[in-house]
Amino acid sequence: MKRLSKLFLLNWFYYSVQLVEFEDINFLTGKNSAGKSTLIDALEIVLLGEASSKNFNKAADEKSQRTLEGYLRTDLSREHPRSRVGKEFNSYIVCECYDDVKDSRFVQGVVFSCGQDGSHRHDFFTFRGAFAESVFVTDNRPRTKSELRQELKARFSTSYRIYDTDKNYRESILAMWNVHNAQVFSLLKKAVSFRPSKTSRSSSPKTSATSRTTPTSPPCSRTSAITSASSTWQKSRRRRSGALWK
Repeated sequence: MKRLSKLFLLNWFYYSVQLVEFEDINFLTGKNSAGKSTLIDALEIVLLGEASSKNFNKAADEKSQRTLEGYLRTDLSREHPRSRVGKEFNSYIVCECYDDVKDSRFVQGVVFSCGQDGSHRHDFFTFRGAFAESVFVTDNRPRTKSELRQELKARFSTSYRIYDTDKNYRESILAMWNVHNAQVFSLLKKAVSFRPSKTSRSSSPKTSATSRTTPTSPPCSRTSAITSASSTWQKSRRRRSGALWK
């Protein structure tokens, strides 16, 4: 079985740098606006291979207006020290998966190259090997796309790819998951999205629970079902949350 083992974020909304490590079964819980949907939307981009806002988990908050631009630059004013509005920077969403049959790991992710003028472009990538933060960070800043390509070539030789199109990326990750039906992406959309449970009178109004679990296992070739797990925000082994990357 292949399961999600790590999620790494650089310059994604309020997460300047964040590593979340998953176990076999985890739960994603937290107060409203704690960042649950921010993590899920990041997962959706990498797992679905679509860098757009249409799959963002608006069901978590019917009034929310989640956009890719907002996640990249934050919704803070230009004057705020944590705002990335009007700045040139790179953002990363990276997932590591573990194959317990082959006892091996592979990584899939996306790099966003954002300009001062508000423009941005994205490039999906994969490589076979374990996650290492130094692949994506150099001199205390995220690598540019060209620097990422050089680093992947140096470390992983021919086992890495940076994709020209999203379609090619989706086809590649299906092969890495050993899945032969693209309908799995529709299943993933249903598995990842959630709605807050209605809180009881005794429950804190500031806390929401999820009615779905967060998938940590891409589907294997023996079944079309998705093995679901979730991430406990308090218990996930979060390594650090550093200063804002420039």
